[in-house]
Amino acid sequence: MKVIGITDVHGDIKNIDRVFDQCGQIDCTLISGDLTHFGHAEQARAVIDKVRSRCPRVFAVSGNCDHPDVEAYLIEEKISLHQSHHLLPDFALAGMGKALAGPVLTPNEADEAEFAQGLERAVHLLSTDLPLFLLIHQPPFHTLNDRILFGKHVGSRSIRRFIEVRQPELVFCGHIHEGRGIDAIGASRIINPGPLAKGHYSYAEPAESGWKVEIRTL
Repeated sequence: MKVIGITDVHGDIKNIDRVFDQCGQIDCTLISGDLTHFGHAEQARAVIDKVRSRCPRVFAVSGNCDHPDVEAYLIEEKISLHQSHHLLPDFALAGMGKALAGPVLTPNEADEAEFAQGLERAVHLLSTDLPLFLLIHQPPFHTLNDRILFGKHVGSRSIRRFIEVRQPELVFCGHIHEGRGIDAIGASRIINPGPLAKGHYSYAEPAESGWKVEIRTL
């Protein structure tokens, strides 16, 4: 199964076709939030419709720049992973949307307690037999992926603790545009490809020793 991860679309759908033109046939698309730029369900629908035209199997969480009705739309479409999970043949998916409060007020924020509770709810009764892929907007604390300009780490400590305990195989995140890269917490690989709006995405496929993951740029 071939998987792509995109994040921080911010309503700019022009690169979606280019991603699929570059990758060819994709089996599953994961969207790590900020589908819109302070937009609503109708803007999110434009993103999802464009992705579905190239890859029908898509799952997403909302980001801090998405108004709450975006998550409601994703739930209605049965593609939300916010505080929930979904089983696929090769792996399980679980997720959590939103982001921590920052210096600028955004419409879809959570605190550390909500992250901790939401992630536990997402994996409640989920078997550990399948590899777990975690889909989040906010990156975990003290990684390459949560480091802003001048090196300050602004990620979630609750998300980091969850990853340390649960050890998902892959963690797809976004939010921090300059936090591009692949890092690790134990055996878990953390992937922030950078914003699709600037031509960045991630690609994953099975390999003999687990999953091969890379960050690509258009």
